Amino acid sequence: MTNTTQAPPIFMLAQRVGLTVREIADIFQALPEKPSAQDWARVSDSLVASAEARVADLRRDLDALQAVTTKCTTRVVR
Repeated sequence: MTNTTQAPPIFMLAQRVGLTVREIADIFQALPEKPSAQDWARVSDSLVASAEARVADLRRDLDALQAVTTKCTTRVVR
């Protein structure tokens, strides 16, 4: 890792967002030897966009699950 003061928190955030180790390694490999604040901002923007896309996907999945569950509970025969 190139910048040990910033890399670990970003690495951990990337894991929490759901990126694979390979995806995280690719992010760090794309950074220059001495990353600037703008380089870290690009990494941050990428992580935020990825997290937002994953949250949107999960929200759609949860909404679909709830719709199916609601249909199942209204069709219960007694």
